[in-house]
This record gives sequence, structure tokens and C-alpha cells, in this order.
Amino acid sequence: SHQMTKVAQRLALLFLPDAMAEWRGSGVAMGFFEGDVSAAGGSSTKSSSTDYRPLLENMEVVERIADHLLLSLCSQDTTVRWSAAKGLGRVASHLPQFFAEDVVSGVLEICTRSGQNSSTSEHSWHGACLALAELARKGVILSPSQNPNSRLADAVDAILKALSFDVRKGSTSVGAQVRDAASYVCWAFARNFPAAEVAIFAPRISKHLINLALFDREVNCRRAASAAFQEFVGRIPDVFSGGIEIVGMADYFTLGDRSRAYLSISQKVAALESGYYLKSMMKELMEEKLAHWDPDIRQYAALAIANLSRKNPEHVTVNVLPRLAYLAVQATTHSERHGATIGLAEVLTQFACSDSWPPEIELLSKICSVPGELRSRGLFKGRGSNEIVTGALRLIESLVGTQSISEPFVLEFTSILEFVFFSSSDEQILESASVTFGAMVKFVLVNHSANEKLVREALAKVQSRSVQNCLGPIILIGKSGPLVSVPLAKSITVALLNTINDAFYSPEARVHGVVALGDIFHALTRRDRSYFEIAESEFSEILRCLLQASADYTTNDRGDIGSVIREAAMEVLSSLVSRWVNVSAVQIGEFGTEILGAILRQCCEKIDRTRRVAFVNLNRIHTDFKGFQICEVQCRSVEALLDEASFSNDPYGASLYLITDDNLQTSILQGLVSSAGGIGPQASSVTDLLVKGLSECDDDQVIQIAYVLLSFISERAHEKRLLQPTLVVLQFLLTDVGFFSGLRGLGRCQRLTSLSHRVF
Repeated sequence: SHQMTKVAQRLALLFLPDAMAEWRGSGVAMGFFEGDVSAAGGSSTKSSSTDYRPLLENMEVVERIADHLLLSLCSQDTTVRWSAAKGLGRVASHLPQFFAEDVVSGVLEICTRSGQNSSTSEHSWHGACLALAELARKGVILSPSQNPNSRLADAVDAILKALSFDVRKGSTSVGAQVRDAASYVCWAFARNFPAAEVAIFAPRISKHLINLALFDREVNCRRAASAAFQEFVGRIPDVFSGGIEIVGMADYFTLGDRSRAYLSISQKVAALESGYYLKSMMKELMEEKLAHWDPDIRQYAALAIANLSRKNPEHVTVNVLPRLAYLAVQATTHSERHGATIGLAEVLTQFACSDSWPPEIELLSKICSVPGELRSRGLFKGRGSNEIVTGALRLIESLVGTQSISEPFVLEFTSILEFVFFSSSDEQILESASVTFGAMVKFVLVNHSANEKLVREALAKVQSRSVQNCLGPIILIGKSGPLVSVPLAKSITVALLNTINDAFYSPEARVHGVVALGDIFHALTRRDRSYFEIAESEFSEILRCLLQASADYTTNDRGDIGSVIREAAMEVLSSLVSRWVNVSAVQIGEFGTEILGAILRQCCEKIDRTRRVAFVNLNRIHTDFKGFQICEVQCRSVEALLDEASFSNDPYGASLYLITDDNLQTSILQGLVSSAGGIGPQASSVTDLLVKGLSECDDDQVIQIAYVLLSFISERAHEKRLLQPTLVVLQFLLTDVGFFSGLRGLGRCQRLTSLSHRVF
């Protein structure tokens, strides 16, 4: 235990001289409180005469305590390992030289015995590193000039291994604390050894510390390596190449951002001293980080390799591209394959812009065959396939962007995209496929024979209603605007209109259907202005469909899933309306009030994200009111709502100005009721605002509002998301507030009475 370790080391000090041993290294930076006060209270300074008679009489006891401390270095408890390392430093600094050398050998033997093949070795390596740091601080590890049998070289070899210690364990890895402790050892070496003794090891230590400071996954390890490097530069300034410049650009704060360390600082460091650190950095990225277990690290490594490769295009052609092309297919793990594939894609993107492009035909053909090889080996299915597929899609996108691929590979890439779109339901993969297909459309497929065939197959799958989640075909259709003819575009529009408001399809498919509808329309109108005239007959149907989607309150076990459909509908609705009004002579006409009401309804929504989307889109169409048939009062109310400060502080209060507007009343009340009758901190405040707004209405207006509220019950009886809040608000107004009680006997409630009979 922790306490037993502390007692053992204090007990050992009872059998040792009070003064520290005089043979210890003098060091270059002994701390102000360097010495330890022994258990007997002796002096901490070196003595010219050391009495080892108590030690000789109790040698066996001290040896057993030293063995106990060495074993404690391998404990699973961090506090025990730390205490044991401190104890070994204290005890060894009072021992005779031959005995202390045995202690150092025992610590190094732990490193040799543990290896780097199992996660259990993490504790041993961590304890050994802490012990080496303490022994160095106490001057127990001597330099070769002080002792011909010095183990300094062995200690450096062990520390260099510890600086790259990373053992896979399940879906993660262990070793961060080992690398952190190894940086501490380097810091201790910098404080204890003069430049002449460290110079021989400086190139290896500096390169390992730079790799750790720039590319480690853990921020504490990056900062620890930076501190060790800074200590070397500060105390031994002439040993590390480019030290002063690196300390200025890679400090505690700049290395806190992983992206900045990988993509910005690494380029600056690689440019120093004629690329002194470049080779070791590339080796670390290629051999270690591209095969890292964390996908984010692999992505950063791929981008970093691409950035560093710009400094030496010839090296890219001869070494980087062939090596990555080989690993992408022949690697033994999914992580290594994925890293090599995305590394290949990022390097190609950068390399294609250089004067050395294109490479040899044989190499380019080998690279182009990688996606097909991955698919033929069955790596697009099974465990880890998602990463392989996304990597292959990114590689295809990069290759297509170079505009250097031959016809057979165009057909092969089209086949791969068809497979992904028609077989996958993973949104992340389909998003990658969407980007890749967009590149294919832009650079390859516009005039290709295979373009419309692929779109027609996707359209057939959507029209068949064979599966609920037909995300892939819908996304493909949305990106195919530049490929389709006007007759095919009409068929696509009809199919998407049927999909968007069909409850048979999943909410995700309907969201992407809305987005695809907007993308197709924009692509066609950008390509041919005359399409506006052709689409006039269909535009009203598109608007009606989007207006219906903007009122979708579908709920499932994930909650109000209809909110994402409403948000997508608002985005597409505002973009279509803005483009139509600005380009076409046709006016929105009677749809103006409905569109405005649909967006204003969501401005009163209880979900913050949805309200924000509604506000952004209301702001977008605000400049296009010239095509809307709305009155000046409505314009002023909307302008008040568009005041961002007012919206952020009180998004509901500004909507009360429109509660009495006959055209917008239903939409505003729907939004307010869904918030007031819901669950959340805003419910009570919205209810108070609603009561305040009603109190300012005359009797006829109150009757009209009551009629609208009751109509919600009959019209939205199948939508629990709206029905329940409406009932809660009505109960509050009728019982708790008694708001409608003053209308009894006024003879104005005939419409209300007839509606009540119909509802109940």
C-alpha cells in the first residue's frame, strides 16, 4: 500500500548515513532544497566522510526494502508507484555507489522485462520512468565522464521507447501516463547533466520530444514534451537544433489545440534548420499516427502528411504515394487501411496542385485501383467497414478532382457509388458518398453515358416504396441536378413530393427528400433560366408540399422528430422563394401569407434550435416581401420580430403583435400554444404572455381566438405533439384563469357552441 511504501523508505534511511553520498553527480541545477532530511534529522549536504557501518550491519534489511520499492514501481496504484519512485531516489542518494548502481540497474531491468506488448506493462513503465527521473534529480545516474560503467545510455534508450509507448486495449489504448512520465525524465536529465554529456543523445531526444509535442493525442503529453524541450533549450541552448524558434512557436498554449499542433505548428517546425525534423516527423505520421486507433488522429495525420509533403514533391512520388497505396490494400488492420486510404487521398489533393503532377502512369493506375481492390476483398462489409467505405469515397473524390482518371476507372467508381447509395443506411457514409458524387458530377459525369442511368435507378427505388429508409437514392437524386433532363426532373419532382409528406417513409428520408427537392430546383434553374417558365405549373405544388412539411409534428421514441423536417422545410422554402422572386417575374401571390405564417409559427416554437432556424429564414425572406401580398402592419410586426436582441431576449413577446391578425392568427397561436402547454422552463412565461395578449383583445377577438383554439382539437386530434399542449392551455384559460367566463350570455358564442358540439 501507499503507507507501507512510505514507512519502508523511511525505515531504510535509519540504517543509512545522515548525509547524502559524496560520489553523486554534482549536476548543473541543484534545487534550493535539493537535499533530503533523513529520518534521524541529519544534514542534507555532502560530507567528506561517510559512515556506512550501520548499513553493513543491516545490509539484508536495506536490500529487502530496496526490492520492495522496486516491486512497488509496478503497482496498479499510481500513488504507490509515485511514492516508491520518490523513496528509491531518497534511499539511493544515501547508498554506496556500487549499491546505487544496482538500484539503477534494477529500474532499467523493469523496462526491459516489461516490454511493450501488453497493457499491464503500462504500470511498470510508468513506475520505472518516475524512478529514473527521481534518480536523475538526486544525481544517482552518473554520466560516462563520472563513471565508465554509466547506465546513462541505457536509460536514454529506455526513455526513447517510453516516449512512444502506446498499447492498444480494446477500442482505446493505454500509455498516456507513461509518455507523460518519460517527458518528466527528459526534464530531469536537462536539469542534471551538462551539455557535453547530453550532446551525443540530443538528436534522438529532440526528435522524439518534437514528435510527442506535436502529434500526441493527449494534451497533457503534448504540453509535458514541450516543457521538457523548453528545459533543454533553456539550460543547454546549443544542443537542440532550432530550439529557440521552436520554444517560441510550440508552447503550453499553442499546443493545447490539437488541430493547430498538427496542421500549423508542424509546418513551421518542419521548415526550420533546412528540414532537420521533417524526416522524423514524416516517419512518425506514416508509421504510427496513420494507424492510430482514434479516427480523428488518423484524419489529422493524413492532413499533416499532405501539408508536409508539399515541401518535397519528389519524396512524395518516390516514397509516400507507393507506400500508402500498398498499405491501403495490404495492411492487416482496419485502422491502418483506413489511415493509409485517407492519407493517400489528402496527399493526392495537395500533390495534384504541384508541378510534379501527374505521376507515372503505373503509379496512378495502382492508386486508382485501390477503391476497387478494397471492395473486391469484401472490406465494404463487416466490422470496421464504415471507416473503409468513407476512406475509399474520400480517395475517389480526390482522384476525380485531379481529372486524370481513365474511362474504366470512371465506370468502376460509378459502380462503387451505386453500391454505397443503394445498400447503406448510415448517414455519415451517405454524406461522404454525396460529396464524392458531387465531385463526380462536376468533373466526370456531366457528359458521360452512365449519368442518367444511375439517376433513373435511384428514382425507381424511391417510387417503388419498397423500403422505409431510402436515404441513399434520395440523396443521390438531390445531387444529380446537373445530369437530368427536364422530363426526368418532372418525374423526380413528383416522386419527391410524394415522399416528403408520406408517413410510410422514415423521418430521415423525408428530411433528405425536402433537401433534394430544393437542390434539384436550384440546379435546374441555374442551368437553364427557361425552367422557371416550365416550372410555374409545378411551383405551387412544391410550395404546398413544403408548407405541409413545415407543420409536421411527428413524434416517436426519440421525441419531436418532426422538428428536423420542419427546419429543413423552412430552409428550402425560404431559399426557393428568394430565388423565385429575384429571378422570375412571377409573384408568390396568395402563398405569401401562408409562407410567412409557417415561419412565424416556428418562431414561437419551444425548441431553441428550431426557433433559431426560423429566425434566420425569416430574415432571409424579409427583403423579398415585394412578392408577398401582406399588409404594412404585418411588415412592421415582422421587422420588430427580426430585431435580434428582442428575439434573443423575448422571442414570444414580439409575436403577440400578430395574434389578432386574421391571416396569421392561427399560425401564431399554434406556435404559442405548443410552447405554453409543453414541458420546460419557458412554459409558464409563455402562458403569462398569452394571457396578457388575450387581455388586450376585445370580446369578438377573444371569441375568435377561442374558436381557433378549439379547432386545433378537431384538426390535430391525431398529433399528440399539438393536441396535448392545446388541451393544457385551454384548461388553464377556462379554469385557472376563467378567462372566457365573462362572455357568458353575450349571445356571441354560437360559432363556439357549434364547434364544441362537433369536437366533443
